Amino acid sequence: MKSFIKYLFVFSLLTSLFYSCSNEEEIPVLSEQEVPNHIPCTITIDLNKGVDSRLALYDTGKGAKSKWEEGDGFTLFKYYRENEDNDNSNDIAVVKYNFTLQSGAGTSVGVFYCESTPPAEDCNYRIYYPSEEAYNTCSFLEQEQDGDGNMDHLNDKILMSHLIGHYTDVRFTSSDYNTSVQTDKYSYSIGTNGGNLHKNIILKIKGSNLPEDFEPTELSVEVSNTKWVVFWITNNSYYTNNESLKAKISLKNFDHDKDFEVYMACAVYDITITAGASIRISVKDADGNTYYVDKPIANDLFVESGNMLTLNCNSGWIRGNNVNYRSSDFSADGKVHALTPIKEGNINVVLMGDGFSDRQIADGTYEEVMQQGMDAFLSEEPFISYADKFNIYYVDVVSSYEGCIEPDNTGRTAFETYFGGGTHVGGNSNKVLQYTLKVDALTEDKIDNYTAIVMMNSTKYAGTCWMSSPRQKYDFYGQGWSVSYFPIGASYEALRQVLTHEANGHGFGKLGDEYDEKAITSDAINEYKTRLNNYGFYSNVDITSDVTKTLWSEFYEEPYITREGIGAYEGAYTYYTGFYRPTLNSIMRYNVGGFNAPSRQTIYTRINKLIDPLWEYDHEEFKNWDYHNIPASPVSVSSNVAPKASNDDLVPLEFVPLAPPVVVNK
Repeated sequence: MKSFIKYLFVFSLLTSLFYSCSNEEEIPVLSEQEVPNHIPCTITIDLNKGVDSRLALYDTGKGAKSKWEEGDGFTLFKYYRENEDNDNSNDIAVVKYNFTLQSGAGTSVGVFYCESTPPAEDCNYRIYYPSEEAYNTCSFLEQEQDGDGNMDHLNDKILMSHLIGHYTDVRFTSSDYNTSVQTDKYSYSIGTNGGNLHKNIILKIKGSNLPEDFEPTELSVEVSNTKWVVFWITNNSYYTNNESLKAKISLKNFDHDKDFEVYMACAVYDITITAGASIRISVKDADGNTYYVDKPIANDLFVESGNMLTLNCNSGWIRGNNVNYRSSDFSADGKVHALTPIKEGNINVVLMGDGFSDRQIADGTYEEVMQQGMDAFLSEEPFISYADKFNIYYVDVVSSYEGCIEPDNTGRTAFETYFGGGTHVGGNSNKVLQYTLKVDALTEDKIDNYTAIVMMNSTKYAGTCWMSSPRQKYDFYGQGWSVSYFPIGASYEALRQVLTHEANGHGFGKLGDEYDEKAITSDAINEYKTRLNNYGFYSNVDITSDVTKTLWSEFYEEPYITREGIGAYEGAYTYYTGFYRPTLNSIMRYNVGGFNAPSRQTIYTRINKLIDPLWEYDHEEFKNWDYHNIPASPVSVSSNVAPKASNDDLVPLEFVPLAPPVVVNK
């Protein structure tokens, strides 16, 4: 960028002054004329002395170049007490000294003028740039960029607040505080030549190669599945993973083409985004049309304050939703496509979507989602090893309207999906079955073998598997038709985790949940026994605490899987007590970490039975197979048979369980 712009630097503890006090009291603020030493003074500040502070910037791609500019200034606050031996709050005041740039504009050395001279003794000062009022009223949530690549909108986001020990030697350095003072009402810290400098980060989003010419009017950035991140701040508050990690900026006068360049001012702290997270960048036009791209974070991303974080988005754009858009072309509806080579005798799985419009099918968005669904379905063992034994299809399903909205899509989408309480979702399963049967290889007489997956066009986190009881009793392996409903989520990894839990675990494997979230009820055990004994469901859950008597007892103390810590861990089937799971963690507990050995055994058995009904299970053969195909990511790690603690790295922060399966008895 050729034009110079202003850059934001916010320093500090983010307190309104250098002390903290109750909101019920107002500290008097005196003017310069109300205090002694009403004698003009000047301060020279060299930006090359210590750490850069006030910056006039242009985009270097890496950081910033610093210069003072015309009109620069700052307010200096001094903690003032008439009687230092008296802690009475009435004796406390703040004195404001207003400095303005006298000379040095366009250089790194500025001379600042004030009509009054602050006290010369060492004391505690806080600097606000450009003023205390601007500092306390600025919001990073209200940004607008006028023109592609323009950075002028950052001018009013240039703020700083910093503690120093002596007004005559302002260096804006990062030295720590060396003294702490506490009274019965107030506390503050005293430093030497500076203290705890923080600088903000500029977020640069460079987009290119959109599928069509597009004039953006809004851009948003959202981070998901991260343990810690701080991006955007409003005065003294910031967003963390406990809140929405989403910020947006309004755009105007952008070109109608396939490229754009956007700048956003971010918080003053370092940015840390943990491995496994995903950053979604979305752009929207005046009609509500959107495109988005997901950028997965493979390794921990750390950006030190004062730097520029550049996100290059040059591929992978997916058309988002305009909930008011209505389909007019239904000619593709019901068309069947094969995602894998089709072989007679293979296991059939059918993928479909709900809330996808005619244009999303025409431009390839729908196909890409289906491809991601297949990739997710084949992403964990035993499905990886048996990938060539699956025929995976998808069926084009054109909905009248685009996107799945809360709470109900009746009349809007093909399968009329809905969002219930918590993470529960559902839809018209009879209509799903009708679309499943559009696959020539599938007939209604073989319905007990069908696995259907419906991905809802929404970024929400939710999921429910609807499982039908089989029409006849089978050998001890789970049977019955299933349809798993869940949104596509905010990233591929979010989709993969939910799909694996719902479709692979519940829908295909007939596994039970291994998490616990409620107190046991009187009929819970009877319900479990019925579904286990009559349908072959939930073989990864048991009601005994004696591991030697569990359904997975043959894995207890099995040497090749010692690392999984096979045991009987209380808390499963959604209940805190009365039900037991084989391992501390697994996909069926936290949606991550792989299927545990008993679950792999169940899935392995069902795969082989569906391929050859005469096949008989042999435990030694399974152990040999499992030993050579054991997942690289263990469900838990321990040197002991029964780990004493879970592998925290595998547990998502603030995990929310998905809704339990719904069993339909027909």
